[in-house]
Amino acid sequence: AEQEACAAAIGFLKDSKSIPLLKTLSKSPSVNVKLSACHALHSLGERSAKDEIISLAKDKNLFAIQLLGDIPGTEEVLISL
Repeated sequence: AEQEACAAAIGFLKDSKSIPLLKTLSKSPSVNVKLSACHALHSLGERSAKDEIISLAKDKNLFAIQLLGDIPGTEEVLISL
């Protein structure tokens, strides 16, 4: 839970110096930590993180589906879900 919250905080604070840490967290076995890190990475300009969020949303992860609402260009995925 702490890692998830920290990843979210880094994204909210736009701490670009923490991108390497977020990339590590985006490989976490915890899906919530992974999604939080990917969302933070996306908000910091790392557009490749969007693909991981889409993939998890397609697996019916509700947190990932909710995150797609904040990501432009994912409307078709949301409609299909």
